[in-house]
Amino acid sequence: MRIATAFQTHKKCVIPFITANFPSREVFLDILYQLPEYGASMIEIGIPFSDPMADGPVIQATSFQAIHAGFSIGELLADIKKFRSQQPQIPVILMSYTNPVIQYGDTRFYTDAQSAGVDGVLLVDRATSAVPNYSPCVADIRLIAPTTSPDRFHAIHAQASGFLYYVSVTGVTGTQTPDPQVIATHLAELTPKRLPMVIGFGIQSVALATAMAALADGVVVGSSFLKPLLADSGSAVVQQQLQYIRAISESIA
Repeated sequence: MRIATAFQTHKKCVIPFITANFPSREVFLDILYQLPEYGASMIEIGIPFSDPMADGPVIQATSFQAIHAGFSIGELLADIKKFRSQQPQIPVILMSYTNPVIQYGDTRFYTDAQSAGVDGVLLVDRATSAVPNYSPCVADIRLIAPTTSPDRFHAIHAQASGFLYYVSVTGVTGTQTPDPQVIATHLAELTPKRLPMVIGFGIQSVALATAMAALADGVVVGSSFLKPLLADSGSAVVQQQLQYIRAISESIA
């Protein structure tokens, strides 16, 4: 499985988050295809949604822009399938909410995602008690929060596959700076761990990514990667942001 291989291969995984079809489908695909060359261990793609309750202003803005430009899940899965034919090794994770999946059709979504070469799906508002997804070949990634008790952690962990995603702050993406010491204390309570764990939300610099990576098996970088592209999506800014991912990768390697 590509996810397991990525964790085995990389000392720490760097997982850029990109919103599908932002800032345009053309630029999104350009970034997607270049990320493996710049140190991405996995790629998390956000499915644009009109009510992204866990996302801060940056990712909300990217989502709305993509929706207004005519985003569709079917087109994204076709793009991922083409990408997979050229990049057979790097895992691709889809992040979404329950509503878009229901609108597309639950069974159809997971069947088409598997066919496209998607490795895992993270549904932010998925209930802890929800049954595993409709495809055993697509990892069911679950969220852990700073408020998660050990008992709740074990319940979430039992349902998850692929890896666990630790939300570093109590809030939305990109709006707060996580405290490594607070996270380290909490993580020490959440044992044992069957699955790898990555940390995301609020990772706004190479230094913070390095500190977070020391506590987990990888880091997710989203808002700080996408924010400059809201103002300017030209090739110079794209390259600047790709270099940002490379710097993180080199720092935690």
